[in-house]
Amino acid sequence: MKNRICKAKDHLISNENFEVVWSEYKKIAKTHPRPKENKLKTYYDSKRYVSHNPKSIGVVSWLYLAVRTIMTKFKLKMIGGLISGNDKILDFGSGTGSFLKKLSVKYDSYGLEPNDYARRIAIKKGLKVQKILDAYKITFNMIFLWHSLEHVYDINKTIDGLRKKIKSNGFMVIALPNLRSYDAKKYNSFWAGYDVPRHVWHFTEEGLIDFLKVKNFEFIKKRPLFWDAIYVSYLSEKYKKNKFPLIKGVFWGIISNIFALKTGEYSSKVYFFKKTN
Repeated sequence: MKNRICKAKDHLISNENFEVVWSEYKKIAKTHPRPKENKLKTYYDSKRYVSHNPKSIGVVSWLYLAVRTIMTKFKLKMIGGLISGNDKILDFGSGTGSFLKKLSVKYDSYGLEPNDYARRIAIKKGLKVQKILDAYKITFNMIFLWHSLEHVYDINKTIDGLRKKIKSNGFMVIALPNLRSYDAKKYNSFWAGYDVPRHVWHFTEEGLIDFLKVKNFEFIKKRPLFWDAIYVSYLSEKYKKNKFPLIKGVFWGIISNIFALKTGEYSSKVYFFKKTN
């Protein structure tokens, strides 16, 4: 295919082969072929999909949950200067509610999680979580999309819907894998950041910023996510069935971060946007 970036495989559940190709949106890629929307949820039906599993199973899950704990503290710290305790926050793609639970201690917080299993776990924790965005009849001061925008079926429709739910001068915070990172280039089709077909979309920094500018969001700032490079490199080593994947993953994750100090192309980044009228 002319616009193909690479071939990619679902290493987690189906072992099916896909391609990552440039999409109709400038500098944003997509998974091809894209499973039908009603079938896509079957690619999440596994205890190995750790963001929907509250218990640690094996080294991969332990590492994921350890990094998630570190990142929860980081996320809470970085939003402190943007909102106050009375503000409303939506965690879009809240999973089992680990971050939402921490948010709820200080803020008026809500979750959105389409996966029935993960959502039930979050609700049992006493959290306010809905399946669809339209179930909320309120607006928010901030909406978090922490590694969730790449999963949505229609990014155009999703961003339009989210914009309606953000108050004037409210914020949207988006964390995403970066397909131009050093580790993405090193591992190519084995790069865990592609995570096809669960990741329907694949982003560059320019692609995301340009797309949201059209949607009347002003880019404010960005931050690197250093730990993501290590976790993704470890998974990529596992997918390649290399020996000592944890040691090699840590090594190449650090190397990726070192290269990114010069290029700015970190494995994952978090972007801050402000809604404009």
